[in-house]
Amino acid sequence: MPNIKSFQSLSTDYVNLAGLIRHLRESQFAGQIQFVSASYEAAVEMRGSDLPIVLERSSGEFTAAAGALERLLVHAREPGGTITIYEPEEQAKQDEQKTPSTPAHDDTATTPFDIPVAEPSPVAVTDWADLLDAAGKLIAGVERAIEFGGSSFENFFRTARIELGDDYSFLDPT
Repeated sequence: MPNIKSFQSLSTDYVNLAGLIRHLRESQFAGQIQFVSASYEAAVEMRGSDLPIVLERSSGEFTAAAGALERLLVHAREPGGTITIYEPEEQAKQDEQKTPSTPAHDDTATTPFDIPVAEPSPVAVTDWADLLDAAGKLIAGVERAIEFGGSSFENFFRTARIELGDDYSFLDPT
């Protein structure tokens, strides 16, 4: 992506972070994305089309944890968050030499924190039969509890599916 130094203060009010990450991966972007909201902060290390590495801030320092990308995308759906994109200086200099032009954004921006990049830990193999069995038992327990309370599980379940249908279209019963 030629001439990108940084984009600052992109708001989650109008930017879909999941779509932005997908576009940057397809464009072979190498750099960093910072996401900050009132209750959450994360940094995404982009390495071309490779899976992004997500580090979350907890207790003052950034750490990698399983499920970080999913948590980031959930937080990024809420309005009021800020997205900042940084391209490494050496990549920006190479791009400037290839296509010299005057950028319309701030080329003095620097990353506000230095994040060490660690390789993600290997993902454990999932036994789907055990997972489905446990999920079925959990749902059956919730159903029994609701029915015991004199309410209808089907009505609660349908209402929940409708509410989540905007974000997860496969759950929408309509």
